[in-house]
Amino acid sequence: MGFFSRKNKNTFNDIKFGDFLKSAKFQFVLKGEKYVYFIPLPDGCFFNELSFIGHNEITGKVDIVPYTDIKEVLVDGQRYTFE
Repeated sequence: MGFFSRKNKNTFNDIKFGDFLKSAKFQFVLKGEKYVYFIPLPDGCFFNELSFIGHNEITGKVDIVPYTDIKEVLVDGQRYTFE
């Protein structure tokens, strides 16, 4: 594994999203620079390796959100921050 192939461990991605979705019991909220997204529990939502579908709490619409937009995650009162 070369220097340029290393991934930043503090970036949000599909694996972390899936782990949070599995562990969330009451609350799953994701915050970006501009918007806040709510994930309904226990149903969850569709997600893939590039993005997820979340309810935009600011606009009231459902958005397809790339993981790179997410800077903070709130799961059952526990806050996680990402670069």
